[in-house]
Amino acid sequence: MLSRAVTPAYPIETARLRLRPIDPVDDLEALHAYQSLPEVCW
Repeated sequence: MLSRAVTPAYPIETARLRLRPIDPVDDLEALHAYQSLPEVCW
């Protein structure tokens, strides 16, 4: 039996949160800054 991945409809939004897939071009600077924090990615 083959299983299929669930693909949600983006963006997923609540009153306080908006989830979307990472965009490797537009989010590059933010990803680099986040991954450069030693307390986040050590």
